[in-house]
Amino acid sequence: VGNQVVAKIEAPALICANMPTTFHTPTIGAPANFTWDFGPAASPRYAQGASPRVSFSSFGIFTISLTVTQENCVV
Repeated sequence: VGNQVVAKIEAPALICANMPTTFHTPTIGAPANFTWDFGPAASPRYAQGASPRVSFSSFGIFTISLTVTQENCVV
């Protein structure tokens, strides 16, 4: 019922260790809150907002979690 948020994570094709980079999530729908978990190799590990800036202390494959919430909904 109502507007639904659609979240998508956008990141650069190349991310270098110890170099800050910005992740972005364009959204369609109602205003929302964004909570990111970039994992233990990231600084900061946790971030808020649609476009956080983060760096990773090493290279590798990492799992990134994004939780999008709006009033009475979690995406």
